[in-house]
Amino acid sequence: RKTLPVSLLYVDSTDEMMPKDGRARPDFRVMGQDASFTNNEFLNIKAVDVEHILDHIGNYPSVKGIVENVGAVKSAIGSLGQAAGQKRRAGRLLFAANAIAYVNALKNAYGRCDAISHNAEKTNIHIFAGLSGGTGSGSIVDVVLQTRKTFPDAIINVYAMMPEMHLPKADMD
Repeated sequence: RKTLPVSLLYVDSTDEMMPKDGRARPDFRVMGQDASFTNNEFLNIKAVDVEHILDHIGNYPSVKGIVENVGAVKSAIGSLGQAAGQKRRAGRLLFAANAIAYVNALKNAYGRCDAISHNAEKTNIHIFAGLSGGTGSGSIVDVVLQTRKTFPDAIINVYAMMPEMHLPKADMD
């Protein structure tokens, strides 16, 4: 990984895919090598809880623009628990509150690639998002927008996935 002009940036509202206790994840091995995400490849967008963001909306101008009625949003989202609580609106709010951190992390990932390739003319960005939960489905449009604003000449490919095990059930809203 250190010799290829490829960087990873894993953005999520939970760290469940990250190595624990300093040990590599056994399920993230490729050809006998550790392929776990490193700390500089991970951006946790739930450092601040959505309820705190809504209670202090004036401190989050990037969120304030997408929330017209704080009470209605709080009522719709409810208590989230882990991650974005499988709620699109919560995922969007979490991303909006961390948009600047995302852009900075994206620029850092680009810098790691450029340090290897020294060829900024061919920038390809691949965005993977799961659409069954709250984080990916809530933030995908904003992720693409911020990525395009940051790298206007890049080729951007989006892979939006609906994992089979999370397909909507008849009783789901």
